[in-house]
Amino acid sequence: KVTGALEVTQEYPSIRPILDLNFAATKTLDRRITFRRDSIGTFTGEDGLVKYASNNVPRFDHDPTTRESLGLLIEESRTNLIQYSEDMTNGQWSIGEVTVTANHTTAPDGTQTADFVVEDNNTSTSLNRIFESVTVGSGTNNTFSVFVKRASEGSPRNVRLLLGCGYGEDNALFNLENGTVHSSGNGGSGQIIEYPNGWYRCILIGGSAEDTTICPQIRLADTSFSETYAGDGSSGLYIWGAQLEQGAFATSYIPTSGSTVTRAIDIAKITG
Repeated sequence: KVTGALEVTQEYPSIRPILDLNFAATKTLDRRITFRRDSIGTFTGEDGLVKYASNNVPRFDHDPTTRESLGLLIEESRTNLIQYSEDMTNGQWSIGEVTVTANHTTAPDGTQTADFVVEDNNTSTSLNRIFESVTVGSGTNNTFSVFVKRASEGSPRNVRLLLGCGYGEDNALFNLENGTVHSSGNGGSGQIIEYPNGWYRCILIGGSAEDTTICPQIRLADTSFSETYAGDGSSGLYIWGAQLEQGAFATSYIPTSGSTVTRAIDIAKITG
């Protein structure tokens, strides 16, 4: 207990660090850092939307849900093997029991480029799906991701992603009503990330590919998680930003429009 004046006689030195790399707080690079990336790259901005950075421009990423600053984004090089990541009306995509309308609503990057996939009104149960045939290297892991949003309250509430041309491949089923992974199958592992305005990035991480040709599929599922159901011809899902990359985890979105695209490696270094 101190009842009088407290006098401090010892002097403490004032020491400042000569290097302070608090990227999350400053969102800038120290001038002594050399940065290089020989391609464009995407990241999540502080508003939760997907942003684009030009060649050799560093990316300061954010959590799309909490908007927390995550600091400097450093990624390895990856290639999006899907040739049309946003235009599902292109002939490269195969359509099964659905109707696809291009550029129907606002995408996760704020542009009018998200497609509307509407379920068929066939009275018989059928698969409502779209898929693309892709050539990959055998014996490697593959990760398939896509941004999905329910079009309305009455739309199919769920979606399944698959890695294969048949029915027994790596897969994951996602609940778009509450933003969870409902189930995974045949060695596949699912992840889901919430984005603004009702969007989710659904991610399927698969095992090693046995074949050099696989068919990443997007299947609509009803409220009971069934994929074989008779639709009403008007309900559906918004889809944008499909990506198939070789690796055991998903990386930032790589846009494509007619060919595969490779995002170069991020290199940040201090010399001397």
